[in-house]
Amino acid sequence: MANPVLTTSQYVEPDVYVGEILNPEASNLSADARVPAIIAKGDRLAVAKNLGIIRAFIYGERLNFSPSPPFIAALQHIARGDIALPNRVFKQDGTQVRSDQWQYMTDNSGNFVSIQIRDEAFDPTATYFADYQSVDRSVLDELPVSEIRLIRAVGNQLDRVQFIEYRDYYVPVEVTEVTPDPNNVHPTTSISAVTPTLQPGSTGTVVVDPAAQYLLNYSRSYTIVCTAITGSTPTRTATFEWSADLLSGGNDAQPPVPLHSSDVKPSVTHYELSSAEIKIKFQTKLKKLSQGNNI
Repeated sequence: MANPVLTTSQYVEPDVYVGEILNPEASNLSADARVPAIIAKGDRLAVAKNLGIIRAFIYGERLNFSPSPPFIAALQHIARGDIALPNRVFKQDGTQVRSDQWQYMTDNSGNFVSIQIRDEAFDPTATYFADYQSVDRSVLDELPVSEIRLIRAVGNQLDRVQFIEYRDYYVPVEVTEVTPDPNNVHPTTSISAVTPTLQPGSTGTVVVDPAAQYLLNYSRSYTIVCTAITGSTPTRTATFEWSADLLSGGNDAQPPVPLHSSDVKPSVTHYELSSAEIKIKFQTKLKKLSQGNNI
């Protein structure tokens, strides 16, 4: 096999870059697995033409037969009386009842309003369903395609435009729930409990109430530092500075405290005589993972 050569159909200056030929090296097919693939245009904007839609046809309607003969089940819609396929009566396992073993029943006005199965063919342990052509024009017809974006033409013959959307027909649209992005999760599976740590030489105790621990992801984390202690027991005074750092983003992310690292941090002063313990309570916005937000 001759080596391929890059060529051009027009005059170019010397040393002009024309292209590159990749010569793959030999490989071991048993060790280097290959997956056959086809690169082609997808069906996101597929177009269907001249698809047939059966008007007012009922699919899979459950039939509730009387417990004793004659075995008759009322229909939810008035039928046209057709027995030939695609009209059929079948069991839950897909077994069809022969057309000579069932028939439509009429009311006093001659409308086909129910179905009767012969006594000898009826199975009391089975659940029956029916596909039948109705005459009820209020039935929502099933389209032969899913995830439809647009109907360009509708007619009762091939390649005919006879009906206009929202005047002669409409397609009911149901808005489903948003599918969350699987990556829209907190980077850790859980948040650890608060663990108090005492500095060497400090006095007193630190108590964390387990009932007060948060359940959802906080949007900020807090740091509390004792910056000064003045006086002597029992009239000491302690000063605490606190700051808050961002943990997550989103539409409702809370700002850091202070807003800039050069700003003065807020402080809390505790007087030993006022209480035997200090309680510092912070309120923060809880971030709940929800669909549509990137946390």
